[in-house]
Amino acid sequence: LRSKRVKTSSDTAELSKVAEAASNITNLRYFDEDKARRFEWFFPTYLELHEGDEAGKPFELMPFWRQAVRQLFGWRNAAPGRMYGARWYRNFYLYIPRKNSKTTFLAGLILAIPMIEPEQGGQIWIAASTEEQAGILFDFAKKFVEGSPDLLLIYRVGAEELEHVETRTRIRFMSGAPKGKVGTGP
Repeated sequence: LRSKRVKTSSDTAELSKVAEAASNITNLRYFDEDKARRFEWFFPTYLELHEGDEAGKPFELMPFWRQAVRQLFGWRNAAPGRMYGARWYRNFYLYIPRKNSKTTFLAGLILAIPMIEPEQGGQIWIAASTEEQAGILFDFAKKFVEGSPDLLLIYRVGAEELEHVETRTRIRFMSGAPKGKVGTGP
């Protein structure tokens, strides 16, 4: 036989605390439709695909990429103080099967960030287990810049670095291998 548990006032108080916490999270963030749209708009406006059957066409985001961009860059911190307006989501983990334009998408994303969310002297590091892997993503971003007259005015292109001229934000790559990497960045 099961015994019925009787609700107590402490159970009700606990449920009330959970409901209040959920309400506080909702009150601590807001959705910035303008910011989300600016990130969505960046891809087809500035980026032209340079490989495959779609080469030469504007980079139109697939629906799942559009949703990722909207969630990542639309939700903002509403807490009063220094962090007001900052992105709510600070980390982005990507688990997508092969052949879904991960490299192309990330190359566009790293070019969009300094333009839409400028930070003086910012750094964007592309890290991978090997320098070759990191270089592939960097090369995609570099090809986007070199293929766009507008981006060539916004970014300075180097052999191993892209620099957003206005903010001096630098985009570089490195491998996760520790050998010889002491003192080069993050």
